[in-house]
Amino acid sequence: MKVLRELWNNRSDPKGRIDITFFFGNLFLLFCHIFLMVIYILIGHMCMICINIVSILIYLTQFYSCFRNPKRYSSITFFEIWFHMIFAILSFGWTPSFQNWTFALIAAYFLPAYSFDHEKKSSLQSFIFTFIIIITYFVLSVLIHVVNIPIAVSLNNIMKRLLFTANNLFAFTSITMFAIFYTNSSRRKEYELTRKADYDELTDLYNRYAIIQISKRIVNADSTRKKYNAAIIDIDFFKKVNDTYGHNSGDIILKEIASILKNHNKDLIPARWGGEEFVILSTTDVSYSDFKKLIESLRIKISKHKFKIENKNEINITVSIGTTKVQKNQVLNDAIKEADKNLYKAKKAGRNKVIS
Repeated sequence: MKVLRELWNNRSDPKGRIDITFFFGNLFLLFCHIFLMVIYILIGHMCMICINIVSILIYLTQFYSCFRNPKRYSSITFFEIWFHMIFAILSFGWTPSFQNWTFALIAAYFLPAYSFDHEKKSSLQSFIFTFIIIITYFVLSVLIHVVNIPIAVSLNNIMKRLLFTANNLFAFTSITMFAIFYTNSSRRKEYELTRKADYDELTDLYNRYAIIQISKRIVNADSTRKKYNAAIIDIDFFKKVNDTYGHNSGDIILKEIASILKNHNKDLIPARWGGEEFVILSTTDVSYSDFKKLIESLRIKISKHKFKIENKNEINITVSIGTTKVQKNQVLNDAIKEADKNLYKAKKAGRNKVIS
């Protein structure tokens, strides 16, 4: 139940959607083998009963592997379906349509190889296994239709039709699930590339490039051409913190301040400008006087916050802030230069201040 709750809570995240696809894909394959187990028991085919017990145990133990090691999960799934398919065709012949699992096998190994990475080794490996699948398909076809090897179990028409329908349903449903997985993986890659381009890796705030683009969109989206506001924040004596407590502690402080900035007010858009400097923009709905009040309350919140660093130490941190009103058609870099002048005044005045 805990795993299901985590999957549900992360459903909006690209990785969460991949995990959900894996989980229910594994559940579906487990269901397939439980169904086939019932059929094999009814038929009384001991060899396939034993093989199917192994398959069921594999999928029961695969639930955590599909999250933690997707490549290994895909390889194990590939071999399980492959061996099961070979013995099933040799046991029941071509009519029950076990051979259609070959298409699911191609999806099971070929698509994940391109979803996880684009390394040459993975691509080559997927082609090799695809070749093995195709060879297996035609070898079994020749054995059944040309050599006419004796079939181990003779099925009545009802059982043949049942297995034919079930195998087609299982195989093409599996292909669909792998296609969904591949689509989500592609979207995840696109999402991660976007985040790398627009977000600061340490703080998960917008980076300088992204906040500049956002400032342009704020102006372009506002037909009344209202002015918006900007502030630049600098952590006081941050170099001393790094020298005293170490760079890991400095990173912890940067991340905690970023969290405070993100959660302070929905009308404020924070970004990491560089080093220990942050920039905040307001939407055009916030007046300059209200903006200054929000920034002042932010300064107070940071100064009262207990920053837990390494070795369970708690320290206080203050920030100096310069604000400015962004003029009509003024680019953000120029506005930040104006705010930076006020930041310098705040530092000169003793730090832990907001200067407008």
